[in-house]
Amino acid sequence: MTKTIDLFNGSSFPVRYILKCSKRGHSNLGPIGAFDATPAEAVIPAGGVQRLTLRFSPDHAGLHFYEVYI
Repeated sequence: MTKTIDLFNGSSFPVRYILKCSKRGHSNLGPIGAFDATPAEAVIPAGGVQRLTLRFSPDHAGLHFYEVYI
């Protein structure tokens, strides 16, 4: 499943963000993670918009997939 969202910087200065996972539930059995956010790091210019693509791609069934980002 893929979803895109737009991050809007309503301030008068650039804002940098870095997404880091602080907690997670189940992981994929294979080497590719179940969750992905792209770009995980960017600078949004003053009054600008950054499109963020979120992907959830589990490789097995489970009820406890989650990740918390800070």
